[in-house]
Amino acid sequence: MVASRQEQAGSRSLNERGGAARREATRARQRIDETMMNEQAAVACKPRQQDGVLNLWKPAGMTSNAALLKVRRLTGRRKAGHVGILDTHAAGLLPICFGKATRIVQYLQLAPKTYHGVMELGRSTDTQDAQGRVLAERPVPFFTDEEIEAVVARYRGEILQQPPMYSALKHQGRRLYRLARQGIIVDRPLRKVTIHAFELRRVDGTHLSFAVTCSTGTYVRTLCHDLGEELACGAHLKELRRVVLGPFRETDAISLEEVQELARLGEVERAMVSIDTALSFLPPCRVSERGEAQLRHGQSVAGDQLVSLPAAGFEKGAMLRLRDGEGRLLAIGEGLLSSAQLKGALLGAAAVRPKRVLVDDVPVGASDEA
Repeated sequence: MVASRQEQAGSRSLNERGGAARREATRARQRIDETMMNEQAAVACKPRQQDGVLNLWKPAGMTSNAALLKVRRLTGRRKAGHVGILDTHAAGLLPICFGKATRIVQYLQLAPKTYHGVMELGRSTDTQDAQGRVLAERPVPFFTDEEIEAVVARYRGEILQQPPMYSALKHQGRRLYRLARQGIIVDRPLRKVTIHAFELRRVDGTHLSFAVTCSTGTYVRTLCHDLGEELACGAHLKELRRVVLGPFRETDAISLEEVQELARLGEVERAMVSIDTALSFLPPCRVSERGEAQLRHGQSVAGDQLVSLPAAGFEKGAMLRLRDGEGRLLAIGEGLLSSAQLKGALLGAAAVRPKRVLVDDVPVGASDEA
């Protein structure tokens, strides 16, 4: 009897514990369900994040990647990328692309850029800027403005430039700057770049301020170094600011502090420009309905499907903004023919091939390019 009462008590205790565990499991499931419902409701109520480009001013002393990471943290937006790379000690424009605008980063990098800076004569360094180790010091003779202009004139237009060892370019899979830090110097092939404008102004006996507008791929510090060698006294880049990049200007840029305040107010999108505006440096073309259908399937468009051409024309290989009949941006295309050829007997030939289709109903990167 005693054993039986003990067994019954133990059974009741087990049943009570089991019931409590089941009730707790039920409550846990309810909490999970409520949490999921709250999260779904929050997502449903959250406004759609806008795709666009933020014209950020990067301060000197910060890497381009660090600036991007800080903007991501401030805005809570993970899908973002920066246009071009500014050296750590340079300040200036660093456009940040959000959402679908990250598709156009490589094309924004093609935009001409303008830099303002100061070069110091009489001293050359291994990095070609003020942060490097001094390699040589030479006296700086007096130069007339005419003598300086004669040298500068040789650096306008298309020139050949040898990239510096302290750069992110690769040699046999290794970054040049890593090789340079090990004391290894390798041959670097010359690269063709375009200097659209280059003006110098004397600051004092050893410093020259400058403004240069150049194509992508140009190393401004190498420009200063090479100019110093031409003047036979050596030179290095002392200060640099990027003040123009395509349609972006220094006067319209916002600081990291301003980004933080906009993020606090939930108004970051207010400071962005659209993808179309960011690409406004590319000549526009309008296509017919048939041409639009071809673009939406990643196919090349024939010349007779181009409804309008840019007034200034374009050369073969030029990047173009392709729009539909109502002016909506469809894609970035590459001219397979020049506009002059299109006015001739080649209207039925493939004229433009899509490089980046931007409409939503086409897979990203859809294209027939080789």
